Amino acid sequence: MTIIVTAIVVVALSYVTRFVPSRRFLTVVRPSLVIRVSLAFGLGTTLMIVLAGRLISQQLPTSFELKTITLAGAVSGFAKHERSGEEVKVTFDIDTRIKVNDNQCETTDALPVEGKIRLSWSSLYADDTQKSAFKEILSTLSPGNQLCLSVRLRRPRGNINPGGYDFQQWLLSHNYIATGYVVDVLAINHRSEGNWVDRLRWQINEFFQSRIRDPQLVGSVVALSIGEKSGITDEQWQLLQSTGTLHLVVISGLHVGIIAALAYFLGHFCAKLIGWKTGIYPVCLAPMISVVICLGYVLLAGFSLPTQRAFVMVTMANLLLATGRYQQVWLGYWLSMLICLLLNPLAAHSSGFWLSFGVVAIILSSLHSYHVGSNFAKFLRLQVTIFLFMALPLGVTTQGLSLSALVTNTVAIPYVSFVVVPWVLVTSLLGVAADNFAVTDVFVEILVWLMAGFWQGLGVSQTLFGQLNDWLPGLYTDGFLNIAVLDISAWHWGLAIASLMVALIPLTSPWLKCLLIGSVFIVLFGSSKNESKFEFLLFDVGQGTASLVRVGNSTLVYDTGPPLGSDYSRAEQVIAPYLIQSNTRTIDYLILSHGDSDHSSGLIALAEQFDIRNTVSGEPSRIDIPADFCERGLSWLWSNSESDYSVVFEVIWPPAEQRFNLDIPSNDKSCVLLIRAPNLTLMHAGDISKAVEWELVRMGVPDIDVLIAPHHGSKSSSSLRFLLATQPEHILFSAGYRNRYRHPSEDVVARINKYLPQTKIWNTAHHGAIRLSIDKDLGWQIYASRKNHRRFWHSSE
Repeated sequence: MTIIVTAIVVVALSYVTRFVPSRRFLTVVRPSLVIRVSLAFGLGTTLMIVLAGRLISQQLPTSFELKTITLAGAVSGFAKHERSGEEVKVTFDIDTRIKVNDNQCETTDALPVEGKIRLSWSSLYADDTQKSAFKEILSTLSPGNQLCLSVRLRRPRGNINPGGYDFQQWLLSHNYIATGYVVDVLAINHRSEGNWVDRLRWQINEFFQSRIRDPQLVGSVVALSIGEKSGITDEQWQLLQSTGTLHLVVISGLHVGIIAALAYFLGHFCAKLIGWKTGIYPVCLAPMISVVICLGYVLLAGFSLPTQRAFVMVTMANLLLATGRYQQVWLGYWLSMLICLLLNPLAAHSSGFWLSFGVVAIILSSLHSYHVGSNFAKFLRLQVTIFLFMALPLGVTTQGLSLSALVTNTVAIPYVSFVVVPWVLVTSLLGVAADNFAVTDVFVEILVWLMAGFWQGLGVSQTLFGQLNDWLPGLYTDGFLNIAVLDISAWHWGLAIASLMVALIPLTSPWLKCLLIGSVFIVLFGSSKNESKFEFLLFDVGQGTASLVRVGNSTLVYDTGPPLGSDYSRAEQVIAPYLIQSNTRTIDYLILSHGDSDHSSGLIALAEQFDIRNTVSGEPSRIDIPADFCERGLSWLWSNSESDYSVVFEVIWPPAEQRFNLDIPSNDKSCVLLIRAPNLTLMHAGDISKAVEWELVRMGVPDIDVLIAPHHGSKSSSSLRFLLATQPEHILFSAGYRNRYRHPSEDVVARINKYLPQTKIWNTAHHGAIRLSIDKDLGWQIYASRKNHRRFWHSSE
């Protein structure tokens, strides 16, 4: 991050000081440049040290983790409600900086830091006396409500997986100081305090929720008006992703830029009227109106990070216009980037930051060549340019590259930007100021018609481009071009990026540019078919288990991890993205050790995204998809076409006679898998207890190189007899950070350290995802994601 900020400081200082390198720059290093670079490097380093230290110091101290404390504050933003049968889960933010005037709330162990805290409450873990009362209290939360709660907190933290989402970075980027769960509600005051913007956004949300009855439409209308995306359904998200139009419904820089441009033209019109009346044209009026209206829209949208970036760029652009420096667009560009990084130092680690500024850079670089032709032709050429140049970063940072995006956005961008968004804003203002007027109902009816047309158009686009699944098998799947991001070598990445950078240089021949951009795709597609010899990956999924084995092009998934709320799972958050970025669309074997939810969630979503050829489980009757019984004796062999060795998979538990035995505990029906590769033996033991371990010892288990500890390291497993019989060199625990079960047990860890002192212990809670691979010399190594992909905000854990 220091290098990035330093580079931006150098460029910004160069523009500010009007430094322009001459042709002699390549042979003569000017002293002034050395001074600038040294100053910029020192300034960038100092800023990052200060900002990083401030970020770490604002987190909850470790001494307060999982202690029951009394907390007071006001609700910030919107609460999220999830229902799954009888279970209700409420997630909301509370701001402790807003003081609560309530004599009933006497805080204990006052926190040394104040800020925003993300809390949740689930009826699954509440007693019978709390369920009904808490459901009623927490389901009526609105922004500004004052709360006094008994809570348990922990520092911001997330799971670390290859190609995965760093939730801790997201929490810190959004200024959370802690997360936790509600133990008890001590007092609540529905009188709104604090942020008036949140109350206005809540009023607009309630207006649309009461006027638009179609749940398929109201979610997208609310998203476009106030930036609240929770109402958009999963099917709509998939439709937006497959058509490349996600940025049109989620308020982004595009919307902010359009509103700013419309406001500027409004201000320009007002300035012309004033000039016509007075003879004096107020140059600053149009930029001022643009910034003010844009600020209002950004606040209405929740002042999210994308809208903050857009507002900074809009403000900088209007400042250049007001001061007559409209030709110095790159000055505004670099200064905007620097300001965004100073406001949010973690932005440099966000793909959205680079995508936003990347699009702006392409637009600025292309404007000078688009002086000929109609406005539509210029817009079309700009769309093609953005699509071509953003293909690489979009293919890397998202699920894939949508071919329908170019055609769909050509129609959808003007429709949403100049028709739908202005109409949504006008209707929102009417809903606040003139809710009871008949004209408001007319505007709502027209808005419903406009949004329905938008979704129908996306459906048509998806259907048309869906035919490419049959025409381009293997290359194009579910609306996306397949690029194995995680399998591309550093050399191929360098060649692809170099080709793209050269293509950004102004060239006289458009064919040469197309050739350079085309080479990017050739390099990436040509390199994404590499086969790995052997890979085992134990995912970091919290309190649960999920792992993957790849041998060449064959893939096995053992367990899919726990659920995340009522409609999401670790399988969708962790396993699916990894498989997609590895260009894997087929799961040859899906093994579900048993039916507990922390081992088998997200199966339906996984089955919809991937071709699952074989599914087995120790408890097939408890599985959401058809599965065969995983019984002892089942075995198969996979070979790598590029090597001369094979990997043998063998199920050693449970025996066939236990399939219909109802007296056996669920955990003891776990499917125990033995994997034999060259110089490596690995065992996946599920949740078996000591009784099954002893039975396996009696049957004769081989020495194990790597053991995935039974039942997450529970006291009921990992017996001394079993450990001494298997003699594992490495023991891997799959457990959640500070989980309520205290897995792995201190007794189990002490037993390993005492009787197997040479055995190395790994824990996903501390090491993140754990990866094991075999190199070309048939030696194997273990890597920890939290160590190999360490960030400075992880250092305080």
